[in-house]
Amino acid sequence: MNIGTATTPIVWTGTDGETTEYPNLVIANADIAGDVTNRTLTDLDQSNKLRFTNDDSVGDGGVFHKAGTGTGQYHLTLGTIHRVIVNAGAADLPVLRYDGFFYNACNSGRNFIEVFTHGTFIYTTDLCSSTTTSKIFVEKVIAGKTWDEVLAAINATENVNKKITK
Repeated sequence: MNIGTATTPIVWTGTDGETTEYPNLVIANADIAGDVTNRTLTDLDQSNKLRFTNDDSVGDGGVFHKAGTGTGQYHLTLGTIHRVIVNAGAADLPVLRYDGFFYNACNSGRNFIEVFTHGTFIYTTDLCSSTTTSKIFVEKVIAGKTWDEVLAAINATENVNKKITK
């Protein structure tokens, strides 16, 4: 199920020789983006609103240029890890129908706030690791709680979540 934005950064085998958690991952050269412009995500409710956070000082309107070759290609560095930006568009995505949606994955707001554009979207603002927040979400929705109550219950377990209602 591809629900991504047009481009997304991923950890791949970088120029530092590190392997990812997916040792058999193969990316076709055609799937690696060329130059990519960074932008501010105005709807994101957190201090750093850049679509592509990086340690390369590429801010809003700045451009990432591909560096390296082969499995050493990358666009940006975050910490000590190189990330390559790949084409990941979902032009064939059908209209999504939901009143509320919780995406329990690391930095889901930054990665998906441009995709989930109606109803209430509950997203993470950082790394997350709770194995119970999805269960809490479902239980609270079934119990008829408001989105504010659902968010509070999730954040009581792991306080890295925000919401936007459109």
